[in-house]
Amino acid sequence: MQKKDLFDKTTKQGRFYRNLLKTGVLLASMLVAGFCYLQTQKTQNSGLTFEEQVLQSEVFSDRESLDFESQTVDKIENTEQKLTEDKTKFLLYVHVCGQVKNPGVYQLEEGARIFDAVQLAGGLTEEAWEEAINLAKIVTDGEQIRIPDQTEAELFLLEETQTESGLINLNQATKEQLMTLTGIGEARAKDIIAYREEHGAFQTIEDIMKVPGIKEAAFAKIKNEIVVK
Repeated sequence: MQKKDLFDKTTKQGRFYRNLLKTGVLLASMLVAGFCYLQTQKTQNSGLTFEEQVLQSEVFSDRESLDFESQTVDKIENTEQKLTEDKTKFLLYVHVCGQVKNPGVYQLEEGARIFDAVQLAGGLTEEAWEEAINLAKIVTDGEQIRIPDQTEAELFLLEETQTESGLINLNQATKEQLMTLTGIGEARAKDIIAYREEHGAFQTIEDIMKVPGIKEAAFAKIKNEIVVK
């Protein structure tokens, strides 16, 4: 009796074993090739001996440990700084009155500004003249913040432009107020205001002679009627 060949390609069983063998050989070849490739890449990339690779690994580990410790210290310091800043902050009390919806005494943190106080007081009323007050000003403890209406603001401005002795403040006077000065008419008053708007506040009363049309003679007539502040 003739012995059957397991790998006989003329039989179904033989073809199955032949394919199985080919598959096994192919897989084994791929595994060997992959292993060789990885070893080659590892050698090319490092160029180090086994001992040197172990030492490099320890150095990287130490660096990671130091970085973690440094980050931890930074976080602790930042937290301590924040706590210190919070402790140094203290509360202020201000009285907000006038043209606000809910006048009263309000509590604010140090560094707060007038607009913060106004918001706590419910905001401005329709009659408030916002331009008359500097909403960006930092408030102080115990301060009264009064928001005027237009009539109050105009009266305050009039008082500000004149001193107790009746002198005209060149830096805030209106056209009408400037026209009360000796020898100053409407045209010259407009010139003074135009100069002030273009060049800024007068530093001394003598600066008015920089206005076109006002020389020493004209200045001599008004020098005792004007002031700058």
